[in-house]
Amino acid sequence: MTTYELMVILPGDMTEREALKHLEEVKGYVKENGGRIKEELIWGKRDMAYTIKKNDVGFYAIYHFTMEGRTGMHELKNELRLDQKVLRDLIIKVPARYTFAEFEGMAMEATKAKEAAMEKRKKPVAPVRKPGGKTDEKVTDAPSAEKKEVKSKKKSTSDTVLDDPDLAL
Repeated sequence: MTTYELMVILPGDMTEREALKHLEEVKGYVKENGGRIKEELIWGKRDMAYTIKKNDVGFYAIYHFTMEGRTGMHELKNELRLDQKVLRDLIIKVPARYTFAEFEGMAMEATKAKEAAMEKRKKPVAPVRKPGGKTDEKVTDAPSAEKKEVKSKKKSTSDTVLDDPDLAL
């Protein structure tokens, strides 16, 4: 059995109930042609990168399914192509060791990893003495050796003339 991934985009002007009802029909296309749906992910309404058939917003859904043979795949592609409510569809063959991961879960993991890296970079610096004998702890984002001085650029005579408010146009 071969594993496939199907992405379907429906018009964004459909209500969620209508879109979910039509996605059931799309799942029926897969089942009618000998496929078995393993996983599904409904993204919902999203802005599209470009306009498709006068639609700027689309209702996205992704399905992972298995199917025997190529004849069922040809029939599935024909049914999706003839379905007037499907703006775009894409079917790809999935590698054997591919895992179906949700985008939101991956985004949360990336955020946590970034926060951990930021905490690791923070480094305490020696206490700073304030007037009156009190000390204050400082935390910096980067070591002081990495900080560079910014040299100011000298102004030319034309810059001073342009900055003169009396000569403004």
